[in-house]
Amino acid sequence: MNALDERHIPRTEVKSDPATFETRDEDADFAILTADGARLFVHKIILQHTSPIFATLFSLPQPSEPGHSQTTLVDAEKDGVPTVAVTETKTVWDIMLQLLYHQSTPDFSSPYEIRPILEAARKYELECITERLAHILSCSTHTATWDPLEVYAISALYSLSDVALQAARATLGTPLHTLCTKELYDIPAYIFQRLLDYRWRCSEAAHGVAGFVRDATGKLSKRIEWLPRTDFAFFQCDCGVSTLLCSVRAGTAYEVYCARGYWKEYMERAERAVRERPIGKVVKDPEIIMPALRAADNCMLCRQRVYLDMTAFAECLEAAVDKAVSSVCC
Repeated sequence: MNALDERHIPRTEVKSDPATFETRDEDADFAILTADGARLFVHKIILQHTSPIFATLFSLPQPSEPGHSQTTLVDAEKDGVPTVAVTETKTVWDIMLQLLYHQSTPDFSSPYEIRPILEAARKYELECITERLAHILSCSTHTATWDPLEVYAISALYSLSDVALQAARATLGTPLHTLCTKELYDIPAYIFQRLLDYRWRCSEAAHGVAGFVRDATGKLSKRIEWLPRTDFAFFQCDCGVSTLLCSVRAGTAYEVYCARGYWKEYMERAERAVRERPIGKVVKDPEIIMPALRAADNCMLCRQRVYLDMTAFAECLEAAVDKAVSSVCC
């Protein structure tokens, strides 16, 4: 058994009938001897149609054929059944055979348990199993509770690009300095570097939506093309002395507003937040939006409208950030 098999044996039992493959039925014409001594009876036709490796094996002269010496691939005939020894455990082969025969979904408790199955599927070129496991990794019912960084590491390691991108996006809600998983010890550094590069580009995209620009004179300004309306209190009211020049696209032209100071401060907090966690929902965090609501309480007009206006604006900002980040490729 190799090191990978020893360290990545699934810790949960697969829900299946243990006699399904250990007991030979009358049609089984091949046996697999696992690393832990189990003998599983299978059908050549299924293996050769799903695995090019087994298809090649079965095309070679077998030891039972007159005039041919025993091959090194098929070890022996036991009880009249050709048998091959493999380096994987019974647990791994039980899961693979379930997927091949019954198309059932094993009860994995974490993506950590999927890795040895992916390794075996790659070894025997079982693309149908790889596709099923990719679906399990990307399934929302699992990724809602599974560590997305762990899913990313495994998916990237086995070239499951679509799953890796989905998992990379799911890591954006976690600050970079807290990201850690045991799977990072086993992946090449370039795989994690690609994730870091992806996060940086997502942060840049999010900053492009929430951030300000500084003109030649050093003054801050904001240009918005994603806002569907402009009748917000912080654009219309003339209270306060701290303002920010803001141009909002309305149809084919831009309308210029002097945004109130509390809105500017809200945008600055939102900008810092999406730098660290480039996902839209952070702009609605109470710690970011509540100071603006309290500041607006100093104006009679603003205090009457600011809650609904800031809530509506934050919804638009969230959607714009998510749209910008979704366009970033991993």
